[in-house]
Parts: sequence; C-alpha cells; structure tokens
Amino acid sequence: MSIRQELRCANFGLNYFREDVFYLPQWNWPPMVFIIYRVVMALYCMVWVIYAASISPTANLKEPWWAWLTNWSYIVLTCHMVLAAAISLWHTPKRCSRNNIGIEAGGGNSKDTAQQDHTYYTNPAVSTDAAIDTTTDTTTSASLGHGASSGTNLVDTENGAKETSASIRWYMKLDWLLWTVASVCAIIVSLVIMVFAYPVLKGIPTPVDFQVHVANTILVLIDTVVAGYPVRILHVVYVHAYGCVYVVFSVIYWAVDHTNVMYPVLLDWNGPGYTFISLGVVFLIVMPLLQLIYYGIFRLKLYCLKRSPAPSGELPL
Repeated sequence: MSIRQELRCANFGLNYFREDVFYLPQWNWPPMVFIIYRVVMALYCMVWVIYAASISPTANLKEPWWAWLTNWSYIVLTCHMVLAAAISLWHTPKRCSRNNIGIEAGGGNSKDTAQQDHTYYTNPAVSTDAAIDTTTDTTTSASLGHGASSGTNLVDTENGAKETSASIRWYMKLDWLLWTVASVCAIIVSLVIMVFAYPVLKGIPTPVDFQVHVANTILVLIDTVVAGYPVRILHVVYVHAYGCVYVVFSVIYWAVDHTNVMYPVLLDWNGPGYTFISLGVVFLIVMPLLQLIYYGIFRLKLYCLKRSPAPSGELPL
C-alpha cells in the first residue's frame, strides 16, 4: 500500500478487512501462549493501577492522583490490555474449534490444512496489504473467515488486487482505538519525564513512578512487537482528540484554582504563551512523528513476515 493510499479518507475510520488481527499473535505462536501473554499483561497493569490509586495521598488535594496525564494514560493502557485479553479469550477458542471441525469434516491431512491456514498463525494484518483476491468468491470467503462482514467493500490496491474493508465488531474498534492512544501517549509521558522531570528529580523514584513513567513504554513496545494490530497514519487524530480532552480538563482544573498546575513547565495556564508553544510542538510534531514511527514498525513487520518461511508440519491448537 502506497502512502497516498494510506492517506485515503476511509482510513480515518476503524474498519478493517479481518477480525483475526485483534485476537491472534503477530508470529507463529500456539494460541494458548498468546492467551497467557494477554492475561498476564492485563493482570499486571490492573494490579499496578489499583495499587497506585490505593496509595495515592488523597489528603493532598493540590495533586490528586486522577488529575495527572500520566495516570490517565496508564489507565488507557490498562483498559486496552484488559479488553485485548477478553477478546482473545472469547474468540481464539472458537476459531480453534472451527479449525478442528473443518479438518474432521474435510477428512484432509492435518499437515496440509495447517499449511493452508498459515494466515491464522502469522496474522493476516501484516501478511500482505493486498492479500485478498476477488477473482473467485470461494477464495475470498475462505480468506476472510470469521472476519468477513456482510457489509464488505472492495478497494483497489496498488498492484490491482483487492483489499476488503469490513466492519469489525464494536469492541474490536474500541480496543484498536485504545491501543492507538496508549501506544503514542506512553512514549510522550516517558519523554516528558526524561526531558523535564528527571534532571531536577530529588530522591529515588518509587516503584509506582517507574511503572507509570518507564514500564508503560516497555509494555507498549512489547505489545507492538507481539501483537499484529494494523497502524493507520490518520489515526493520529484520535491521539489528538485524547490530548484535547486533557487540555480542556487542565483549563477547567486551573480555572477553579490558579495554583492547580500539574505540569508547571508544559501546561501552566498562568503563562499561556509558553503553554501554547509547548502544545503546538506536542500536537503538530511529536504526536504525528510517533504515529509515523509506529507505522514504520508495522511496515517492517510486514516486510519480515512476507519473507519468513511458512510453518511445516502440524500446528499446535
């Protein structure tokens, strides 16, 4: 897919031609391993959110736990991890069951069937952007599998093939949205801390500080490599929307008491000039740049996967 095609207006939306990408691993892993990964990540994030909120100094009304962008973003990351785990737990067993039923009904060789179903284990999101050939209805139906939709639209791709844009389930759209926001904002939070807070930090950071300012980025990068969520450049608008919500909140919070400044260097409405400059840099440069980097990672995974050998033998179910 060319950059011009990537920047089509249709790519502002949250539709995709496969549902599989939201509950299958990027790589050739047994499904149970990926489910365990999803559950562990979800529980890990949930434990830290609950712990961080429980030890928050509630008496300090000047710096409440819920007012920090850091904690907002970690909650978004946790919501993504929990929803992603639920989606994998719900859909993967059904997919494996259908796969086994298909082998038994067809009376075919499990090795051949496993090789034919290679896209299931290598995540169709990055196997190719033009993987669906509409020359035969049978091929298209088999390729789409569970991800097919009755409201399917075909879009011409650069090499003349067809890419299917289908309406995925609403909770998969929500998870995709949460993942997009969490992945970009985690990096921003870490950068802000490293550039502005760390040089003037006094004392030793607490475990919670490490989790919400450093481990968040580590978790996001791991998930980016392991999972196969597609990346759309235009989805940066959702990150912008999230940022705007927090900016509006910060204005309201500051208007109540002009000493309510959570980020004195970057988001201080007592000095709006510098604040607008900071916001301009973040919204117009940092956010789009990070989204482009994630898109580059997505394309790199596509490149690597297309050149990886197909698995041989029977795949574990």
